[in-house]
Amino acid sequence: MFPTLSHLIEYITGIFIPLPFKTFGFFIALAFLAGSYFISNDLEEKNKSGVIPTTRKKALKGRPTNLKDFIKNSITAVLIGFKGLFAYHNYDFFSNDTFSFL
Repeated sequence: MFPTLSHLIEYITGIFIPLPFKTFGFFIALAFLAGSYFISNDLEEKNKSGVIPTTRKKALKGRPTNLKDFIKNSITAVLIGFKGLFAYHNYDFFSNDTFSFL
């Protein structure tokens, strides 16, 4: 079992690259992507066969953005941006203990 992606890459290639990503989270993400792929294919087949009918919905275009949505997205972008910038400048600290960093 490989605790991080770095150990898996080292086992396969013999080169150690210090990546802070844990293997469990990586494989959970792969499972979600595979599930999404198979569910979308299944829903497309059911739509073509008529089991699940297609519905149309009107979309409003050209409406201005709410102030609440703008503020929420701005705060999220600032937090992610500053964490990313700090991780870039302090990569050793980030790669040693990712969970305490976040």
